[in-house]
Amino acid sequence: MMRHQTRIILAGMMGNLIESFDMAFTQSVQYAKTNKLQALFVFILSCLGVTTTSQIFLYAPIQAHIYGTFSEHEIMMSNIISLIVLLWVFPIVGRLSDKINREKIVIVASIGFLFLSQPFFYFLSSGDFYQLAISQALIAIPAGAYYATVPVMLAEMFPINLRCTVLSVLYSVAASLSAGLTPLISLILVEKTGVTFSPSLIVLLLVFIVFICLYIQAIKSKNIELLYASTKP
Repeated sequence: MMRHQTRIILAGMMGNLIESFDMAFTQSVQYAKTNKLQALFVFILSCLGVTTTSQIFLYAPIQAHIYGTFSEHEIMMSNIISLIVLLWVFPIVGRLSDKINREKIVIVASIGFLFLSQPFFYFLSSGDFYQLAISQALIAIPAGAYYATVPVMLAEMFPINLRCTVLSVLYSVAASLSAGLTPLISLILVEKTGVTFSPSLIVLLLVFIVFICLYIQAIKSKNIELLYASTKP
């Protein structure tokens, strides 16, 4: 009897969860259809964040182990140092983002990815321990700036009643695709091209798309301001 009641309760809970997810997904699709540019912007920003996380802290040790001459201890130490730098950057940039425009921080962080990703991937296979540790610590600085700013920026783009539905669905889809495909594509690029810094092409592509989205967003905001100014008595 007790087991039967437990099954009924669990079935009811599962039914409610499925229904809630279905409603959230439907709401997300409808919102994305009516706000295509904003949905794309959220998706790309999320992809760049998860892709760089995956490449810097998860994929990098794999490439360093397969193609480099580093010991496991050296790879682990480099990763730990970069994570310490990342944690150190978080509160500084978080406080800074409350004082200046968050889009500017995202642009500077993206430029950091643009310039530091190629040397970082090169040293994964061709450098010594100090070059690896320094390059990974340096790229952790724009990474920390990006990760500290983008979540707040994304949340502010949505009304409160949609942050836990539309935003979470868009981010989850972007995160799943980026985290799952990035290491695989990175390994394929290195194997097929023979160029050790070829995985940086993924980051470069996403950075350029982010710049395009930011530019379009800026033009759209400016047009809205001009329209508002023209209608103001």
